[in-house]
Amino acid sequence: MAELSFRDIEWALEEALLEMFPSAQVEVYVDPEPPAPYIVAVYPDYLIIETYDGDWWTYWKVSYSINGETIIAPRSEWEEAESQSEWVTKAEELKAKALKAQQEIEFDIDVPCGKKAIKIIDVDSRRIGAYATIWGELDCDGERMTRKALEPSFVRIKAKEAIPWMFWKHGIDPKFGSVIVGHWDPDSFVMDDLGLYVEGNLEMDENGTKALGILQIAGSIGLSVGTMWYLVKREKAADGTMNILDWPLVDISIMEGAKQCVPSAMRNFQNKVLKGLFEEAVVKMGLETEQEEEKSSARSPLQDVALRI
Repeated sequence: MAELSFRDIEWALEEALLEMFPSAQVEVYVDPEPPAPYIVAVYPDYLIIETYDGDWWTYWKVSYSINGETIIAPRSEWEEAESQSEWVTKAEELKAKALKAQQEIEFDIDVPCGKKAIKIIDVDSRRIGAYATIWGELDCDGERMTRKALEPSFVRIKAKEAIPWMFWKHGIDPKFGSVIVGHWDPDSFVMDDLGLYVEGNLEMDENGTKALGILQIAGSIGLSVGTMWYLVKREKAADGTMNILDWPLVDISIMEGAKQCVPSAMRNFQNKVLKGLFEEAVVKMGLETEQEEEKSSARSPLQDVALRI
């Protein structure tokens, strides 16, 4: 038997996975029925599969073997895995391609979105600015951010009651971890006809220097808004997509990519420092007590953060 190429292995695993879930709708991300699990990474001894249950996405570490026959471990043996940056990127690319094939969307998956690209306003003070989100722009999960969704947060921000954190990729990127890379200026926040525009300053420390250096050489870096999953409210539109009606703004992160297709996704984390910062922001918004019962009963404590890129 000839040695299989890496792509041959990927194809064999994809076919085996489809055989395990023959009734699932493989590439429907805006339908009430959850799509089939799909592969986001392949390693010599295991693969990473992402699943969606109609509410959030989960990564799984799954063993496999290829010896004449491709065998993927049964569903009962899958182990939940903490998300990693490269898995997030691959998963969003797959979702973007699937959604583009289904919907008449005017975007190019591989082209940076100029509307959201970060601009360096002043190098000395490390001042940056960009649109954090664009109203009505369909993301790769089939959702649109509405102005109404951010209005309560905007009022709190302008009153300096609850200013969003500034992370790099929501505190899960290996380059920066959960450190705060800068601070947003609440006086700069503007909600206009296009979206939410913000400005802030990177820290004057080593992390701020590293972040500034990356921004100076990369023209496709934008912003992403984040919140706690249980605070999000959505409404289904006539075309099957979802309008986001409430998105309490916990953080606005610097995000490599800044694609016009702006994916939103559920992410898990086990970093206690990061989780503490998110929960601190929620308390400042006066929302923690109100939602605590739903938070504790609805899902696993590892499934805490909703991200919108």
